[in-house]
Amino acid sequence: MTMPEKNRLEWLVFAVSVVLIGALAGYLIYAHVTGGQRPPSLRIEAGQPVSTAAGFAVPLDIRNEGDVTAESVQIEATLTMAGQVERSRVEVAMVPHQSRRRAWVSFSADPARGQLKVRAIGYEEP
Repeated sequence: MTMPEKNRLEWLVFAVSVVLIGALAGYLIYAHVTGGQRPPSLRIEAGQPVSTAAGFAVPLDIRNEGDVTAESVQIEATLTMAGQVERSRVEVAMVPHQSRRRAWVSFSADPARGQLKVRAIGYEEP
């Protein structure tokens, strides 16, 4: 039994597939070779507070500008109002390198009426 000959469309699909796979492999090799080893560099920005049934929730935008993933990221937010300090903590399981995650912290008082400070207090490297 003889195999049927491939037509032009089959050869074209084969050629495009080979080019795409080669380009992807080349990019992955390039990214691996030129990728740095900077430790996680976490930048955290607080968004606008949202009123909830339990008080107020504040969205946090966490960005890792480093070259290494940060795991078990511990974040502390402190709200200072009229000399009183309220703390809230959240843990984010993972913030991969060059990516972002969103988390929320809660307070009983309105953060818009006080001074809110947010910081990463620790993380693990995989």
